[in-house]
Amino acid sequence: HSEPSLLHPEPLLRRLEHRRHNYYNIRDSFGSNFIHAITLVSRNIFLARSGTMSSGTLTPSIPSIRGWDTEQLIQHLQAKFTKFSHSAFNILREQQINGSEFLVLTKEDMVVDGMKHGPAIAFSEYIKELQAEGKRPRKFLSAE
Repeated sequence: HSEPSLLHPEPLLRRLEHRRHNYYNIRDSFGSNFIHAITLVSRNIFLARSGTMSSGTLTPSIPSIRGWDTEQLIQHLQAKFTKFSHSAFNILREQQINGSEFLVLTKEDMVVDGMKHGPAIAFSEYIKELQAEGKRPRKFLSAE
C-alpha cells in the first residue's frame, strides 16, 4: 500500500477529484447536507494541493502558507476550526490578512481588530504550532 507524499500526491488528488466530480452520488448519500459535503470535499482538495503530507495527516508548511492569499488562508482555517463563527474569519478578511501576515499575528493583534478571545487564542496557538513545526526537520512519507 503506497501513501502519497509531498513529491507524489497524485493518488490522493485523483481520489479527491473523483469524489468531487461524482457529486451526484454524494448528493444521494448526504441528502439535505449536500452543500456541506461538497464544501468538505473541496476543502480536502485545497488542503491536499497546498499542504504537505506529514505523519499521515495534511499539515501545511510555512512556505506554502506564506503564499496564500486571504481567501486561501480563511478556507484552511475554516476547515481546521469548524466551530468558530464567521465573524472571526470575516475579521481576517476585512483586515486583508494573507498567509505571511497571519504567521506574525499575535492574540493581541487579533483582539484589537475585534476578534473574540476564543478564536484569537486558538489562532495564535496554531501559529506557534506551525512555527515550531517549521523549525523541526520534516519527515515525508515515501511513495514506496
